[in-house]
Amino acid sequence: MEKIILKLQKISKYYDTRVIFENVNLEITQEIHAIVGNNSVGKSTLIRMLAGFEQPSKGKIVINSLRKGCYFPRDPSEMLYFRMAYAGQDDFFLDNLTVKQNIILGNEPTIAKIFPNWKEAEFKINNLMEKYKIKLNLNKRVSTLAIEELKKLSLLRALFKEPKILLLDEPTVGLSDSQKVEFWMIFKTFRNEEITVLFTTRDEEFAKMVANRVSWIENLNIGKTKVMKLEENTKLFTTNYSGKIFNYKKPKSINSVPMLYIDNLSLNKPNISNFHKIEFAIRPGEIYGIYDYENLYSEVLLESIVRMIKTQTGRIFFQEQEVTYFKPQEISNLGIDWISGHYSNTAIIPDATLFENFTFWNYNKEKYVTKSGVVKTAVVNKKVREIIKKYQIFNDNNIFIKINKLSKGEMQKFVLARSIEEQPQLLILSNPFSDLDENSSLLIIKKIIELRESGSSILIIDTDPYLLQLLCQRVAVIYHKQFVCKLENKNIKVEIMNNPALWNDYPITNEIIVKTDKMYQLPQTKWSLKKKKIIRTINYLKRPFVKITSWINKKWKILGQGWVKRCWKILKNEIFD
Repeated sequence: MEKIILKLQKISKYYDTRVIFENVNLEITQEIHAIVGNNSVGKSTLIRMLAGFEQPSKGKIVINSLRKGCYFPRDPSEMLYFRMAYAGQDDFFLDNLTVKQNIILGNEPTIAKIFPNWKEAEFKINNLMEKYKIKLNLNKRVSTLAIEELKKLSLLRALFKEPKILLLDEPTVGLSDSQKVEFWMIFKTFRNEEITVLFTTRDEEFAKMVANRVSWIENLNIGKTKVMKLEENTKLFTTNYSGKIFNYKKPKSINSVPMLYIDNLSLNKPNISNFHKIEFAIRPGEIYGIYDYENLYSEVLLESIVRMIKTQTGRIFFQEQEVTYFKPQEISNLGIDWISGHYSNTAIIPDATLFENFTFWNYNKEKYVTKSGVVKTAVVNKKVREIIKKYQIFNDNNIFIKINKLSKGEMQKFVLARSIEEQPQLLILSNPFSDLDENSSLLIIKKIIELRESGSSILIIDTDPYLLQLLCQRVAVIYHKQFVCKLENKNIKVEIMNNPALWNDYPITNEIIVKTDKMYQLPQTKWSLKKKKIIRTINYLKRPFVKITSWINKKWKILGQGWVKRCWKILKNEIFD
């Protein structure tokens, strides 16, 4: 009988009145064990408890990694004592430090227990990278890393501690299909190690491909545990929605004046993924897709379009108006909304409630906030409750729950719902399903289709070719800093998007863009924009004086007319009398 490394005995977890899971029993031996479940079933909470970040409300966890009968870490700093390491979705890195410095920090090999031994540390990291076939530039700053590189960094930092028990929370979330294959190879190496790997995922296919045993969380408990027959030959991991959704027929693209036109947009800044001469147009009522083949450009493209990053060259038009030098707030006021793939850093306040987060995002809208800045509480309450119910965010109808108490999937669903329900003229999404399970993804897909049918335009920048194939009327593929091909209607196929050999058959010159006279005018400059603002400010300041002058002229006119009439009456009486 195999030795039990980790045992959960009647574990329960509650947040206030909310039950996360109850009476969970599980025994894990030296193996790769996967815990599978949809959003909000408690996967991350369970593995964070094992790492010491949270404590169980009831029950007992026993870890036998060092000696029989020792209990689990009460604090993350105790993980080293249990020969454990953790790599999660919410890992904290120091952005200004390099990859190597982030891995070593806090675990530095020393000479005579005093001086850091950098050569030994680098040698150890290189051995790990060679062993697990992980490719990372150790001298690269963390702030410049893509999602896949951050996942690899998190895993390397955990492996650097030489753990006997490795805890991973959603190791493949946000990765493209080809990148999942790389992680499949890493897990394959784990099979030959004397190490226990426990990981959570909602990707059931990936779990079945890499784990010795898979447990499913259902109805607040471990529903079943199944032994898997491990496959030696990998295949392409897929997220194909087409067989799981209603019949959706994409409407044909009608060439018209674009809702959004991006003209030769380029970005050339240090420490981020740059792009060169990007040009495309989104027509009214159209879903346009950009396939990020390398998973590098999704965020910088979105942030450049909405002016969160200032681009070097190019022009941006919205409804024929040039908005190249507008600020993000001014872009939002035009009827444009956007959701970044890093929504937890850019679109929410973690310690605020759902009510407060909704208000914060819609503070510039008069239907929720008066001109004097007073929140219309009843209106916001009703809207947030409506979102919770319509999007099935969680069972409790409590709008004052802190958003960081939600699971990652529920959090992303709320952020998406908050924007979709406002029906913006243009909605820009970057990797919108990165933290959603299958059921939540299908729900959001239906809502996006409904939004398009109401007349809104949608731009999706994503690493999931199946999503783009399902929804988009036109797709551009970005690779090595620029667009390499553009697909339309029946040509939008996963096989084409994923095959560089076919890109030359669909050149970027085949997109026809209708331009009006306004779009041929001289480019907007920063000075011309400042000049307009100065004129608007002067006109605003002149308003009270104009009103006073108008009132004086009006009164003077009335008084003047009365004086003339009286004089004429007196004169008339004197002459004729």
